[in-house]
Amino acid sequence: MIIVEYPVALVLKLWHVLFTKVFGIAPSVAWIVAVIFLVLTVRSLLAPLTLRQIRSSRNLANLRPQLHELSQEYAGRTDAESRKELNKRRKQMQLEGGYRMRDGCLPALIQIPVFIGLYRMLLRVARPNGVVDPNNLQGFGPLSDEDVYTFMHARIFGVPLITYVQMPEQSLANLGTDQASVLRVALPMVLLASTFTATNLIFSIRRTKATMDPNQGFSYFALGLLKVMLPIVFFMPILFGLLGPLPVMVFVYWLTNNLCTLTITQGIHLWSDKTHPYTEEFHAHNELQLQRRMEKKEEKRVAKRQKRRTGRHRR
Repeated sequence: MIIVEYPVALVLKLWHVLFTKVFGIAPSVAWIVAVIFLVLTVRSLLAPLTLRQIRSSRNLANLRPQLHELSQEYAGRTDAESRKELNKRRKQMQLEGGYRMRDGCLPALIQIPVFIGLYRMLLRVARPNGVVDPNNLQGFGPLSDEDVYTFMHARIFGVPLITYVQMPEQSLANLGTDQASVLRVALPMVLLASTFTATNLIFSIRRTKATMDPNQGFSYFALGLLKVMLPIVFFMPILFGLLGPLPVMVFVYWLTNNLCTLTITQGIHLWSDKTHPYTEEFHAHNELQLQRRMEKKEEKRVAKRQKRRTGRHRR
């Protein structure tokens, strides 16, 4: 991940220079602001891709009535030629309707390495190990020895950025703090970060439920999986953050990133509701298909009850 960590460190350095040289902020304090603006920079650059992803998914949803009619046209035709023709017409319809599969994959393919690089770079600079020696430091990429030195001495709410909750007491004492002080700062941050992440997942569940295809059994499986993941998404960062070797600086990153994700994603969805809404045909088709699905489920329940009654009469 060096190829990602170096550019991330460079952007962090540029923000730090801006805040120290132009705005006159103290070097140690500027690191906190620089990390926040680093996340804002990356999120802002990825926002257009997120917009394309959301628009593309809406285009696909709005095409659902036409795609359903196309499938009905080929119903019962199982020969290879018909299947090939169906797939060709389906792809052409999606292309003309503004849906591109890559639009759904591209944001994740870019975000994952970028944010792993940011996370690893912060860990590398913060050096979250049992023995911290602020007098024996080395630069990393564009970050000089002096940069790392000021980073190591930076504090937020009186707690060094490089400390973590499970750091040995002697190391904490050498840095002029203790576990209770670190926990007092780290706990609210990780709780807020987990809350923002869980809230974003809740919005995702609501959107999935409102727009999923009733004819696709996998849609219900995916919805159920999202619901199962909700408590995991909330509690795992808390456990990992408070029991693992994660420095306070990473909590600053987590909090900022999760808040940005929630704000930008919801903002794009609200804006898309006005500029690129779901069509009336989509809502009507979805409601009709959902009603048919419920009727089929009811028919199956009735059939099962009749089968049980028949079985009891035979005995």
